[in-house]
Amino acid sequence: MKLRIIAISVLMAPFWFAATIKAENPAEVSKLLETKVCQGCDLSGANLIGVELENGKMRLSNLSVANLSDANLEGAYFTGANLSGANLSGTNLQWANLVNADLKGANFSNADLSQASLRDAQIDNADFSGAIMTGAIMPDGTVHP
Repeated sequence: MKLRIIAISVLMAPFWFAATIKAENPAEVSKLLETKVCQGCDLSGANLIGVELENGKMRLSNLSVANLSDANLEGAYFTGANLSGANLSGTNLQWANLVNADLKGANFSNADLSQASLRDAQIDNADFSGAIMTGAIMPDGTVHP
């Protein structure tokens, strides 16, 4: 009997753990898509592939592990946002404000970050391979050539 309980517990553990993981808030995702404004929102894990959020305002929002690949985020505000582990590959981030954002482990491969500001952003383990960085303000305040 004890062996059966242990076996069931081991088999069910991944489901119990998965149930405790908080995904994005659907109401906040809808609000963002309708208004282009969702500041301080929980958008973690959101599927936002190819969205048009030019000049969107997502200050202090949690976009960790969100998928924003191939999106248009030109001029968007991400001041103080959490984009750790997010997928921004192929995304247009020209003139975006990423000041003081958490970009650790984010994927910016082949993204356009021309003129974007990453001042004071945390970029540990972020992937910028193939990214266009012309005129971008780097975390230390220097301007990328």
